Amino acid sequence: MHTRKTLLTLTLAEGTVLWLTVVAGVVHADNLGSSQVPQLASALGRGLAFAMICLVGLYFADLYDIVTLRRGAVFSERLPLALAVALWLLAVFYAVLPQARVSTEILLPCTAIALVLLFSVRAALGHVLRRRQPERVLVLGSGPLAARIVDAVDGKLCGEEVGEHVIVGVIDLAEAGTKGDRQLHDALQSMRPERIVVAAVDRQVPLPLRQLLEGRLHGVAVEDWVPFYERLAGKIALESLTEGSVAFGDGFGEARLHAAFARAVGLVATLIGLTVVAPLLALIAVAIRVTSPGPIFFVQQRVGRYGQPYGLIKLRTMYVTSAAPSEWAQDNAYRITPIGRWLRRFRVDELPQLVNVLKGDMNLVGPRPHPVSNYVTFMEHIPHYALRSVVRPGITGWAQIRYGYANTLEQEIEKMSFDLFYIRNVSIWLDLRILLETVRVVLRGHEGVTADATADATTQAVATDLTRTSA
Repeated sequence: MHTRKTLLTLTLAEGTVLWLTVVAGVVHADNLGSSQVPQLASALGRGLAFAMICLVGLYFADLYDIVTLRRGAVFSERLPLALAVALWLLAVFYAVLPQARVSTEILLPCTAIALVLLFSVRAALGHVLRRRQPERVLVLGSGPLAARIVDAVDGKLCGEEVGEHVIVGVIDLAEAGTKGDRQLHDALQSMRPERIVVAAVDRQVPLPLRQLLEGRLHGVAVEDWVPFYERLAGKIALESLTEGSVAFGDGFGEARLHAAFARAVGLVATLIGLTVVAPLLALIAVAIRVTSPGPIFFVQQRVGRYGQPYGLIKLRTMYVTSAAPSEWAQDNAYRITPIGRWLRRFRVDELPQLVNVLKGDMNLVGPRPHPVSNYVTFMEHIPHYALRSVVRPGITGWAQIRYGYANTLEQEIEKMSFDLFYIRNVSIWLDLRILLETVRVVLRGHEGVTADATADATTQAVATDLTRTSA
């Protein structure tokens, strides 16, 4: 059972528990019968709203994390934060929709019962996860590529399924040569792997096909390193992409249903968002004008869909200068104003981009648009860079929540691997996940996971090789 299925099952189970507990409490308190259809429908709706808000609180407290499930004590430690967030959201929700309110006399006992049930569900699932052994993986390969697979399994590359796999061995096919069949045969007998990942770049090295087939006949999964790595690391291995794989392979396009959904959600969210944040924007505008000279808004030409430029609107967070040293964030850190630092931390400076969404220049979710001034350089040095323009850019995106800001060309190449992962796997569910993650980042005031100089040496080496190859 993969992590995503585990977490989805847990979410549905806990949501159902919360929903039915409140519905049962309302039905019992109001003594509702089967003939009172409108009242029963209202109870179902109020219970659903309560359950959804509680799930948001649990998600905000990082309680839908595979590591948390394996460590039962973490649930108790983070539960107060989840309850605080849920109560705050319920107060706001009931203030806006008082007809959906559940009385305190019903809510308190129902919450107590729900907490007992949640603890029971978590304890049972945690027990199953702790007893279940991780999948045993044997890697056929060597060098930097095999090291990347090992890092992905160990969770060092922002993996999705940390703890779902364990490396039992690595066979260097280049060194094994003609003895590769024998080594794999012995490994199948002694290590008993459940999955074999073929991480061989040099296809001139013969693969032990007979032993791979023998493994499959005995129930061992055999998988190429590319999909395995992408699934665990949440990014695409750029060196695995060729013009042929891009031209004839799946993905790298936007389905009409997703395009229509993204546009509809963008329009609705923009109209609501601009209405709600208008007073806040007015106060921030006054603060910007008072604390530093210059305009309130900053408009910069960015690269949009199909490479078309447009003017991206942001709140100004830096002191005005005639010539910036570069487009990299780290080179302009000294220019950030005191209020600009807070605007950036909570991503409030991005709010005016709702106007860009309204105009159709952007979506809520998509690759972050790059400045036009960097376009030629990136096209020359970043492989398959033009694929970023297949979809509309977004206010937030997969690379933003998984990687953060890039300050060098090598980091920009690494960030590109996350953008391409989103473009290949673009879906409504992935968009919703990114939006939820973004809300959590904004509410917590995280600066973003900026790539630093201590990035994995293997990744830097691969990025350097790609730069040289594409230059």
